[in-house]
Amino acid sequence: MFLKYLKAIKVASLLLLIGMGTASCGELEKEITHWFASENTPDLPGNYHFLSDKGIKVYLPEDFKKYSLASYQELLKKNTPKNNYNYALERLSMLKKMEGSFYIFYDENSGSTFTVNTIAHFKFSREDASQLLGYIKLTNAQKEGEKKLNIKKLTAKYTGNSNQQIFKSIHSIENLKSKTNSYNTAYIISSNNNTVIMQLLTPMEVAFDAYIQKLKM
Repeated sequence: MFLKYLKAIKVASLLLLIGMGTASCGELEKEITHWFASENTPDLPGNYHFLSDKGIKVYLPEDFKKYSLASYQELLKKNTPKNNYNYALERLSMLKKMEGSFYIFYDENSGSTFTVNTIAHFKFSREDASQLLGYIKLTNAQKEGEKKLNIKKLTAKYTGNSNQQIFKSIHSIENLKSKTNSYNTAYIISSNNNTVIMQLLTPMEVAFDAYIQKLKM
């Protein structure tokens, strides 16, 4: 079953979208620092968002709002340089075409995007995760020259047992043409007969695990 989704997951992890930069660097740092501070508090300020097709609930910082695909595309068009806009549309098209449902959440204060794909449940092993990482590395290497990007893996982790499997990776993406940077934190989680692929795209590296730990599947 994992091989059936390997190509789709690899595509979902290509990280072609570069941050839109709707706020100044100082404002971005302030907003995302607020996330870090929140992670250290017992109540972890945020809101649950219900994914209607599977009954899953994701927990996100308060500033994230749900967007339709059309609304998000319009947002991209207004705030993204033309070359980055084309990358963004390519990525959105790939994510939308994946089996299952697709959800988009956006924080306009930090220019951060959180996406969720809910797909048919499958279990995966450490070896499967390693194979996925190899595909991502190969494809990123191909895209670097084609798209004038510098993509670096910052971390990749797997943990799992017979009931739950989690894969997490963080990549930094530097657009050499537009001189912009972004970070993609990706999670693949299989639990309770559900599988989700989640990606957080930010203009700075962030720690987001505390929010993911509040996921209800």
